[in-house]
Amino acid sequence: MELIPWDGHCQRCGKATGSHIMSMYSLRLVCFDCKKSEQRRPDYRKATDAETAACLAGDFSFAGIGEPSVS
Repeated sequence: MELIPWDGHCQRCGKATGSHIMSMYSLRLVCFDCKKSEQRRPDYRKATDAETAACLAGDFSFAGIGEPSVS
């Protein structure tokens, strides 16, 4: 998956929003409601640990561990 430019809509739920943050699971730019949903997932720690490990290894373009099937 490639980074899709921000167009003012959450790239997971489609909601129009003036702000966004990158998902820990993919390169999607998501709204803060979707981010909160991510943070409640049981595998969120796995996603953040993988991101941290990639950065420490010099991979600053890490694509995440994969998009969650349910947000």
